[in-house]
Amino acid sequence: MSFSKEVKEELSKLTNLANKKELKLEFLGYLESNHIEESKKYIKYSTESDYNIDRFAKIIRNLGIENFKIDICGKVFCIVINKKDVSLETFDFNTEIIDDMKSFIRGLFMGSGSINNPENKYHLEFRSKKYRRCKEDYRYVRNCRFKFKTKRKYYLYKRRRRNI
Repeated sequence: MSFSKEVKEELSKLTNLANKKELKLEFLGYLESNHIEESKKYIKYSTESDYNIDRFAKIIRNLGIENFKIDICGKVFCIVINKKDVSLETFDFNTEIIDDMKSFIRGLFMGSGSINNPENKYHLEFRSKKYRRCKEDYRYVRNCRFKFKTKRKYYLYKRRRRNI
């Protein structure tokens, strides 16, 4: 198992499901990832990881979204949510509060992030689905005192770091 998958599996076991604010911000991080597809009617999250799809399902269920469908296509798990069931206007997101940023970044990482083995120094990367969103994510993580760079319009990355 890759180091990135080990970290994601460990994060998927967090027991913060009673904290609605953290869950909302983690959900928002997932929505920023490039593994989200949107149409006028639905939001679809896809992953090859069973523990990640379980985490996403627990988050949306605990946020009161009960009407969703989980599909398996080959090695890919998908959750489809009706957009009308998601109210993003109620999200209170303060980029100055470190705990808010941790939750958001956790969702972004779980949604489409990767990290390499620390033996070779850390390389942390997030992928957004749109350039505009990548720029917004860059502002969010910069407020959290992370100095990321952007690459190929859709990537935020931090390379060759001893600790993250």
